[in-house]
Amino acid sequence: MEYEGIVSIWMAKCEDIKDLQHYLQVNYSNFGDYLNSKFEKNFNVECFDEELKEINFIERDSDLFSDIMKDQSFSQNIISDYSKKFSDKLDRKYNSIILLYNFNYDGSVIEDHDNSVYVKFIGSFKYRT
Repeated sequence: MEYEGIVSIWMAKCEDIKDLQHYLQVNYSNFGDYLNSKFEKNFNVECFDEELKEINFIERDSDLFSDIMKDQSFSQNIISDYSKKFSDKLDRKYNSIILLYNFNYDGSVIEDHDNSVYVKFIGSFKYRT
């Protein structure tokens, strides 16, 4: 669901960047129809602006939200809003992050494990004050 000023965040753990790219890859049918990525299908994510999607594979694993988030757009605002609700320590170590800006995910699916990619919805947070 489109929502100005909100970012929805997923953390992921994968073997390498190719696994993450494959999980997020969008395809088209022979007729040119858009075919959702595994991420979109498995999390029931619809109607978001591809231009407002940020993905980052991090070379090191971390279980700290601020560590994974620090190099992302609007990181200070997002970390500030996150820390009002949650501890910086995550439930496990992750090495990737998916952010959908101006999107407020409903949380209908919390986690997904697809082959060598584990993805967990962390929450939706303010990125603009």
